[in-house]
Amino acid sequence: MTTTTITETDLAVCTTRFGDLVVAPAAVVTFADGLVGFPDAKRFVAVPHDAAGSPFVWLQSVERAELAFLLLPPALVSPGYAPPVSGTMNPDEAALWAIVTLPPGRPQDMTVNLLGPLVITGSVGRQIVLDNADGRYDARHSVVPAQSAAAA
Repeated sequence: MTTTTITETDLAVCTTRFGDLVVAPAAVVTFADGLVGFPDAKRFVAVPHDAAGSPFVWLQSVERAELAFLLLPPALVSPGYAPPVSGTMNPDEAALWAIVTLPPGRPQDMTVNLLGPLVITGSVGRQIVLDNADGRYDARHSVVPAQSAAAA
């Protein structure tokens, strides 16, 4: 049996997907500008996906119990993916994530948004919105290759 020591500085995060979580303040990632479509949701915590060895991570809002995004490293589905990371974030220290869309009952149709990657460095996050003038990236990039999806 595992016990969790809770300190007086820990945060209680109520969620509809994971129940109540207790997190250290240092685990909170702050998106100063929020995310596209969710400008008021600024603080999130990463929650590992259930499956052992899974590359997926959940980004759970601290402010909104019902708001959680499934994330995947975009390089897993688009080798060489390298959007421009500029500003105050060091690209060598940044982790890139793509938001996953998983249609109910159709995992073979799972997609990732390569036009709006999340860049996280420590406790600071930012969503980049790419203009995609060259058509290189897609907002609905398939996670499951067409051959695999047809066999599923």
